[in-house]
Amino acid sequence: MNRSLAIAAAVTPLAAAAQPEFVTIGDPGNAGHPTDPFNSEPQFYQSRGAVPYRYRMAKTELTWGDWVEFRDAVDASSVVIPGMSRGSYQGNLPFGGDLVVPGSTFNDLPVAGISWRAAAAYCNWLHNGKSSQPEAFLDGAYDFATFGYDQSTDTYTDQATRSPGARFWIPSIDEWLKAVHYDPNRHGQGQGGWWTYADSSDTRPVTGLPGEGETNAYLQAQIGGTAWDIAVGAYPETQTPWGLLDATGGVTELLEGWIWPGEPYERPVDGSSIDGTINPFGNKPGEIFDFDHINRAGLYAEPDRASFRHGLRIAAAIPSPMTAAPLTLALGIAPRRRR
Repeated sequence: MNRSLAIAAAVTPLAAAAQPEFVTIGDPGNAGHPTDPFNSEPQFYQSRGAVPYRYRMAKTELTWGDWVEFRDAVDASSVVIPGMSRGSYQGNLPFGGDLVVPGSTFNDLPVAGISWRAAAAYCNWLHNGKSSQPEAFLDGAYDFATFGYDQSTDTYTDQATRSPGARFWIPSIDEWLKAVHYDPNRHGQGQGGWWTYADSSDTRPVTGLPGEGETNAYLQAQIGGTAWDIAVGAYPETQTPWGLLDATGGVTELLEGWIWPGEPYERPVDGSSIDGTINPFGNKPGEIFDFDHINRAGLYAEPDRASFRHGLRIAAAIPSPMTAAPLTLALGIAPRRRR
């Protein structure tokens, strides 16, 4: 057992309970999405989304409240995380102004401006039960001993995907696509299929303020920087087939793997963001790059650099009965008896 797995083994069930709300993604062995003739994206994105196991996805994107707790823990531990500069885990502060959703707070806003490596350290920290030990940030879901950069080949040595036994991790493109676009009852009960957009429909969601539109994707282009002052979950009726919120809008979400097969240089991201990004490849002036579309990937992320629009939605393992039972007792809830 490596050192951070030992930390995780010592975590009490009650401490491990303070995590984001998760949704279980079932229907293991689903068919992947058919290949689309749109081929300006790398082959990495084509005919994906088949996942042979059950897993969990956070219902919302990571918030500033979640991230500040992690950021403070990093600072308090005095850990030196290889390849992760201070700026890559501080995040970009919101533009400011009055919060758009009444009753929301700074802590409710989606965190943005974090690097892939910072996201990996966050998953390690969760994996290790939010331990304050420096080792808790360096291994568990991702082994930072592998993280580096080969200048001679202009590539990164970071492990491509999570370690076996990870409890929390950055989703893969297949896990993300399934959780956002796949519906196990798309064509009737038990007849799975795919929706084009991230709101369980084949029609692009309408951009607008909460109560007026269906998403805040590209809202910055309409109202300016205050579009970032919208709390997660502000569009409760806009959901993926599994019940995830803000898969359209919010931030673009960091993913596992490498964008170009065999070239470990850029990590993939997917999903639209509040930022009013204009399609750099479009033929029409001012055309919006449609990140909500199932075959339109987002921008790419070098693992050690932070982009102001990049955030995170974490994936997690299904708790085993051995861990679920003690958690129930620790919370003082008696298991329901079968009749």
